[in-house]
Order: sequence, then C-alpha cells, then structure tokens
Amino acid sequence: MPNTQFHKIVFRDTHAELIAGELPSPGNQQVLIRARCSLISPGTEKAALNRIWDDPIFRENPGYALAGDVIEAGQNTAGLIKGDRVIAMVNHADWSLTPADPWVALKIPVGVSYEQATLLPLASVALHAIRRAQITLGETFVIIGMGLVGQIALTLAKMQGACQVIALDLADQRLKLSRQRGADLALNPACEDVVKQIFAATGGKGA
Repeated sequence: MPNTQFHKIVFRDTHAELIAGELPSPGNQQVLIRARCSLISPGTEKAALNRIWDDPIFRENPGYALAGDVIEAGQNTAGLIKGDRVIAMVNHADWSLTPADPWVALKIPVGVSYEQATLLPLASVALHAIRRAQITLGETFVIIGMGLVGQIALTLAKMQGACQVIALDLADQRLKLSRQRGADLALNPACEDVVKQIFAATGGKGA
C-alpha cells in the first residue's frame, strides 16, 4: 500500500493549526487507523494551548482519544485485524499509524458508538479515583470539579454504593447537570458555605 496522506492538529503559540504529512504502511506490531472522531479534553488541551501546561511533545501531538477503523494491519498486532473498530490513545488526526498494543489501542465492543468509545481515557481516570477512594455502602462522597471526569465519577460513586454524592463546582451549569445526573447536593463554593452545608446534609458527620 502506498504512503497515506494524513492531517493532524498541532499547537502553535496560542492557536491550533492543521498540518499534512505521510504515513508508511504499518510494520510489525502496528495498525493504520482511519479516524471517525476524537475527543477534545477541555482541561488538558486548553491548558496546553494557552501554555499553562507547556509540554512540547503534547503541543506537537495534542489529543489522546481517537476512535476509528483499522484499514491495514502489520504483523503481530495483538488480535487487531483489518476492519476492526478501535479506540486508540493517540493524537487528533484523520489517519494514525498506531502501536498494536492493548495499552494503546483496543477493540470497541459491539453496541458502543465511536463517540462513546472516545470517553474511555477520561472514564478510566474517574474509575481509578473511585477505586482509590474505597467507597463503602452508605458513605457520603464529595466530588470537586464537575467536568467530564467529575460527571463520570458521580455515576460511578452512585453505582459503588455511596449514600450521598455532593458535587462542587464554580460553574452553575455544571452543577445543574450534576443534579440532573443524580447528585444529592450541588454547591458553588463561590457563593455558599460549603463546609456548613456538608455538615448539615450529613447530620454533623462530614464527608
């Protein structure tokens, strides 16, 4: 197969650019993926774009959740074959030459959309946090920051058995969404006494 023309996003100063290049056919333990969609992570990517987090490697390859189809597979590809739908922890691009490594690229289960699959990296962060917290049945659990990771953590905390889940954020829109998704209490620290409210909600026990 001839080299594949591809386009990817890079960060230049404080703006994003689309650049072109070529990818060779996949070699040993590699697959060539044609992208269907990729996830923009607002926190990480805005921080990198605005140089709050100035990582030169990430600025050249922003993004880490791309879903698409395997168009060509090399040798020893850990079970990935042409035609597989996959989620890969790689940067934003229309084509990607990706390591055929289970830590990098996974098959998308039947019934899961490409868009849903791109949430995997962020969902894994939330899952790790819930496991580390070791929630027991009936506990009160506080989540600080109700972005994508926080919203997923809210769902997982409820599934884990938390009696009350309290959401904290400075954005009222996120707090509204948290209430809709099952938060027992949603507080904005900028305009409410969070400590007082939590003690009141837990009968003085706290969280």
